[in-house]
Amino acid sequence: MKGDHRPAVAGLVASTIRFRSKVVLSWDLWIAVAAGAAAIYFVPDTELRPALTGLTSAGLAVATALVGVVIAALAVVVAFLDDDFIALMDKATQKYGGMEGQLFPFWFVTGLGVTTILMSVAAIAFGQDASTGWARALVGVLTCLLVWTALGVLNLVSYIHATGVSRALLIRRRREGDDSKLGGESGAS
Repeated sequence: MKGDHRPAVAGLVASTIRFRSKVVLSWDLWIAVAAGAAAIYFVPDTELRPALTGLTSAGLAVATALVGVVIAALAVVVAFLDDDFIALMDKATQKYGGMEGQLFPFWFVTGLGVTTILMSVAAIAFGQDASTGWARALVGVLTCLLVWTALGVLNLVSYIHATGVSRALLIRRRREGDDSKLGGESGAS
């Protein structure tokens, strides 16, 4: 056995720092922060406990479902990969980190979903008896995480759409190339 041929992919934190402009400092973060701030500001004290209960339930259910969607979407993208398509993606996306940069958002959004799930579990375990200030902070954080995770999944659907269109164009280009070879041969005979 010659050696380890696994790719050298940085960990989640290092990759997040590397691709921060792609996944962290994007419009969906700012919408999520605004939603979290609005929840902190606008939810009345009398509605904090019901809001926290609803958000923890949603955090568990929605984030778990969204993580499943992200993993399924990643499986679809990986199924598209062949040598020509990888070369096309690497060439087209070199400034975005090549293949590693293209697949990182799946990892990041999965991390957001898992963080949402863990925060929801923590809020269920420790948030019911929290002071009003802590309950308000939990409502804001859970709102922010849920919105950011959902918008992250929306971005991934857009990416999958673009990947599918690119794959279809590559297949069409290959087919047209094969058809032109066949047409040239049949015209000569």
